[in-house]
Amino acid sequence: MHGRQAKICNLPIQAGPCNSARMDQAQEATRRFVTELLRATGWTAYRMAKKAGLSHTTITRFLNDPEVDHVLSSRTLMKMRQAASEVLQPDYIDEIWAKAQRPPAQVISASANVRR
Repeated sequence: MHGRQAKICNLPIQAGPCNSARMDQAQEATRRFVTELLRATGWTAYRMAKKAGLSHTTITRFLNDPEVDHVLSSRTLMKMRQAASEVLQPDYIDEIWAKAQRPPAQVISASANVRR
């Protein structure tokens, strides 16, 4: 698998030894996505977990534990997306995901250019 790329939360990482900078980026992007998804639905992490068929600690530990050393699995993220689609349009969820993948400075810059 040398030279091939895998994707974690839509961030390309080189196969091979753990790339901690990429993992940190993936964790932060995933945290931004989950936080914004909770805000948009108006749900707590506990309610999201129950709606998605997950243990609430799956979400709360990932969001609150600074020592966490993983990202949420694509299966977990898809369950959360499906649960959120009860109250949010799928296109809006996709928008939240895309926005979460950009570094915070780009998000602030893009938001400043939007006419209201």
